[in-house]
Amino acid sequence: MAARDKFRQMIGRKAASDNLLAGDKRYIKIRTLGKGTYGIVLLAVDNKTRQKVAIKFWPRGSEAINVDVQRELHHHSGFNHPNVIKFHEVFLTPTHVALAMELAPNGDLFKKVSNAKGLPESEARGIFQQLILAVDYCHRMGVANRDIKLENVLLGGDKKKPIIKLTDFGFSKSVQDSIPTTICGTLGYMAPEVLLGQEYDGMKADVWSCGVMLYVMLYGQYPNEDPRATVLQDIQIPDRPATLPDVKHLIRCMLERDSQRRIKMEDICQQPWVAQGLPEDFLTQNEQFVSASAQHMPGQTKEEINAILYEAGLQKPEERKAREAALKAVQNLQHSTTSGMATDGSSGLGSGQGSTASTFNGHQLQDSHYGGMMEY
Repeated sequence: MAARDKFRQMIGRKAASDNLLAGDKRYIKIRTLGKGTYGIVLLAVDNKTRQKVAIKFWPRGSEAINVDVQRELHHHSGFNHPNVIKFHEVFLTPTHVALAMELAPNGDLFKKVSNAKGLPESEARGIFQQLILAVDYCHRMGVANRDIKLENVLLGGDKKKPIIKLTDFGFSKSVQDSIPTTICGTLGYMAPEVLLGQEYDGMKADVWSCGVMLYVMLYGQYPNEDPRATVLQDIQIPDRPATLPDVKHLIRCMLERDSQRRIKMEDICQQPWVAQGLPEDFLTQNEQFVSASAQHMPGQTKEEINAILYEAGLQKPEERKAREAALKAVQNLQHSTTSGMATDGSSGLGSGQGSTASTFNGHQLQDSHYGGMMEY
């Protein structure tokens, strides 16, 4: 083969590896939106609808395609709300599992807040009202997000009057699952009970995270230089910029270290600062959205999503149980043959998603998003 032909072949292979949609008949890549530890996100055009979409990818194989991905897709596919990124479909490429979803064209909330070094109180209120509507809807659907942060709130609509879109349900958990104990999420937004590794209520932990978001929107910084300090001491509210007593009271109620005393989601909208400008039936809208979601026929059923994931490498429940039993048997054997030596009891089954998704970089507002994976 001539040197020129070899070079062309090499370039062709590289282009295909850079474009995870190469050869796909429906979606055409426009550009890469972001890369992260758990995947990559592309901006693409849907040939069927001619709309731009965001497509998130996970590499095939049991290491990446695990129960956390399955849970994320199950939860997201069931949501149908104007303040939640719309789920379109899951499909396979030769090398990846792909999730096509609504595109939020105006970036994420972190960029907006950091560029402005905090938002005017009226603007923060409008965004916060929408955030509470989105999170309350998820809770009414029986799902705690467990990773609410600025970077996971995307901006649609008009730039001057944005419509927020909650995204990324990789740490979400249903109330029908076991009681959460996993330390997960993003360090600066974690509630004290999560940091302590105790059993906790994911929905109450979400309220804390929303409180951190409101604090950051207003003051342009995180509540504590070391977020682990929240376990031991109450947060302090800056004197500048000046904010109304009502909003300070709300922040303190949301950032209450004792989760039993922390304000409930349904009570947040009764607070004077939040209720300003809202219709009286603000939260009853979510009852309608939940009812509509129950009747909504998603493009793919959970069974269809499971079939795609199993083909991509997800272990079936019986396979996981057999593997866990085999590992436990090996551990028991090692324990019985080891004299006077301590073992840590680790099963080695961790997916890597039980730790924080990103690091916290101190009191000043710095990007806590791990790799900008959903950075639009």
